[in-house]
Amino acid sequence: MFRFESAYLLGLLALVPLLWLALTRVGHLIAGSLRYSHVTSFFGSRSRPTYPLRYILTLALFLCALSLLVLGAARPQLVKYDEPVSAMGRDIVLVLDISGSMRAEDFQPNNRLFAAKQVVADFIESRESDRIALVSFAGQSFTQCPLTLDYDMLISLLQSVDFDMVEDGTAIGNALGTALNRLKDSKAKSKIIVLLTDGENNRGEIDPLTAAEMAKTMGVRIYCVGVGKRGGARIPIYDKRWGKRYAVGRDGRPVLTKLDEKTLKGIASASGGRYSRATDAESLKRIYEQISEAEKSELEGKRFSTFKELMPYFVLPGLCLLLISLALFRTAARVMP
Repeated sequence: MFRFESAYLLGLLALVPLLWLALTRVGHLIAGSLRYSHVTSFFGSRSRPTYPLRYILTLALFLCALSLLVLGAARPQLVKYDEPVSAMGRDIVLVLDISGSMRAEDFQPNNRLFAAKQVVADFIESRESDRIALVSFAGQSFTQCPLTLDYDMLISLLQSVDFDMVEDGTAIGNALGTALNRLKDSKAKSKIIVLLTDGENNRGEIDPLTAAEMAKTMGVRIYCVGVGKRGGARIPIYDKRWGKRYAVGRDGRPVLTKLDEKTLKGIASASGGRYSRATDAESLKRIYEQISEAEKSELEGKRFSTFKELMPYFVLPGLCLLLISLALFRTAARVMP
């Protein structure tokens, strides 16, 4: 659809014919001292004064330039209407475990954290009008990014998340407390937390189930995602001196990751959310797709429009023609006595 945002300015185009009459009259007065031959008709009357063709053409060029400038000033636009518009988004806090156990390499081709960051990035890109925050945790928790609609910045901060940003451990309760703190002032009708972890709570001052009860009173649903194959996986340790090794206990046996599914199910149940377990990168991706589908933004059937401004396509040619016509008036189209 094509329209003029300031259509009232189009009334100025009515002045163009008047300018034509006025300027041709001015041209006649300027050339008053010149003597043009007159053709006498059969009845003895004289024809109108003749003007040099170059003057007429330059005058037409000048008026064309003014017309283009008027059209540009009226702000021509191409309008595209789309439907529906996302009218109401959710507030979502993504809670990501970055403890040492997330180094486990059962999520090929890399470790659990690498796979989780890829899936979480896809989840962020699939949202439209939701404010999303990111909380990372190990032995302590911290806000990597507050609630925002700037998904590019959020994904950039997500990619910067890595191990050893805080002391090791798994403080699930504290991480949920940090996430709830991000949502305490939220006015959104729907507030959710998506918790991803592969361990059991062994650090922090807040009990995870207590945090879940707090979430329930605040109207926050918690989706818990447990990662790791059943039976656990060996935890690699990287050392500059010795290279890659695997963690071992005091008895010399390999240390395996442990996932406390009972607690995670309790957290999800208490808050009205849902628990899911991912045993590989593909199942982890499906879980986040299911969460995204279950938590779609509410849509209203309102029409909204996007605009493409066409002003430059009128103003720039108009200015060029104006400069050319003014130059011609002072040179080739000048009426000299």
